[in-house]
Amino acid sequence: EKRNMSAAARELLGLLSSLEMQKRGRGVTLLMLSELWRGTKAKSHTQFLDLSALTGYGKGITYTKPEIDTIARAMVFDKVLEEIPVATASGFSADYVQHGNNAQAVLANTRQFHVRFAVKKAPEPKQSGKKKPASKKKKEGDKRDSINSEKKPSAKRKRTTKKNDASAYSPIDLQNSPTLGSLSTDEKTGAKRTNENAVLEKEHTDALL
Repeated sequence: EKRNMSAAARELLGLLSSLEMQKRGRGVTLLMLSELWRGTKAKSHTQFLDLSALTGYGKGITYTKPEIDTIARAMVFDKVLEEIPVATASGFSADYVQHGNNAQAVLANTRQFHVRFAVKKAPEPKQSGKKKPASKKKKEGDKRDSINSEKKPSAKRKRTTKKNDASAYSPIDLQNSPTLGSLSTDEKTGAKRTNENAVLEKEHTDALL
């Protein structure tokens, strides 16, 4: 986006002249000029200065810092301002600004000063109709049900067998057993006969002895 910034350039040139008068030969950097035009109150830029007497101080408050930096750099590029490297007393080199070759033409309004700014992109619209995520309680309930279903063991039934066969008891047990009365006469006789047959014959018993 190309914009006519001639008025801003004249304000900066007037501020530079006012600074040079107060600093009395001490240089003014491009950063200091930009910050004072923006209205800074930092001591690193305002020390030993009478801000109320500075022409153009704080006039660029409506611009952002990136915009002011762009304007100042464009003035140097368009030779409205000129940077000159100067050796300081401490032995370092600093770039100080002064009026450039095209400064008088801009001040006289015979030359227009234009600056090209970056175009700001419009924010993208938010997408609507998004699916709402499942509630936390529902997720926890489904998870708990799946865990419980995995942990349930298969029911195993123990098979128990009751030995009601009367042959498993000795004749004495059968006589003393409280369940003997529930057996019939044939069942009692069969049980006794089975136990008698289980005893070895005498001749086999003698052979073992």
